[in-house]
Amino acid sequence: MKTLIVYYSFEGNTRYVAQLLAEKLDADTLELEPVKDYPRGKASKYVFGGAAASLSAAPELKPYVCEPEKYDLMILGSPVWAGRTAPPLNTFLKSHNLRQSRVAAFACCAGGSTERLFAMLEKNVGGLTARASFIDPASHREAAQEEAARFASVLLRP
Repeated sequence: MKTLIVYYSFEGNTRYVAQLLAEKLDADTLELEPVKDYPRGKASKYVFGGAAASLSAAPELKPYVCEPEKYDLMILGSPVWAGRTAPPLNTFLKSHNLRQSRVAAFACCAGGSTERLFAMLEKNVGGLTARASFIDPASHREAAQEEAARFASVLLRP
């Protein structure tokens, strides 16, 4: 099964999970990078990032190549910002119609709910094959590895 993991990572948590999954699924990865990055300050990242997510912003991304039709499975990964996907993933979803694709998703958060993010993704792509939530994966590596193994086993089932 040919798999592509498309993700945005602000602080490295989502990248860490994408790499875990890529190893377990022998998947290709595509990290989305906005042309203009978000502020890194403790408060400003919440203010600017949360506002952008709440407004469903879709920032310009650095150039990338992606042909979803070449993959049997697309996995979308995002940190949770104001209960939603990070804006770079919004840009990707506006640029690619994944309704005919098999799509799964994972979300990384500091402890809040991921339900709203998954509901929005399901609406955008027409449903999710599977989903997984990772709570602060860079700090909780053992739990992240266990959840990645569980998620991968679900995705590998025929």
